[in-house]
Amino acid sequence: MTAVRRLRVAEVLAAVTVLAMLLGWADGPDAVRGVQDSEGQLVLLTGLGSVVLMRVGHRAAWIAAGFAAAVTWRAIAQLGGDAGWGLRIAVLTATLTTVTLVWHMIAEVRENAPE
Repeated sequence: MTAVRRLRVAEVLAAVTVLAMLLGWADGPDAVRGVQDSEGQLVLLTGLGSVVLMRVGHRAAWIAAGFAAAVTWRAIAQLGGDAGWGLRIAVLTATLTTVTLVWHMIAEVRENAPE
């Protein structure tokens, strides 16, 4: 996969993470959307931050994506079976964004390494 394609896949995944904050984060009596919860707002902001960092070509975008993944994994561990679709989608896409960006960073370093 080319460098441009890896970045585009990571951007789409981060955008889906941001959009998942508009869906429900919890089912049952505590049903809230991601943007109504402080952790959801944090994921929304770090998701947008990682997209911006990817657009300007900064390698630190994986840190923002990793932070969003950590927050979503923590939230899903707390909610357990009561996790809503928005949180489940956010966990998947934030984790895949982080993996894709780390893969891109390693591939970019290998391509630019002196022989």
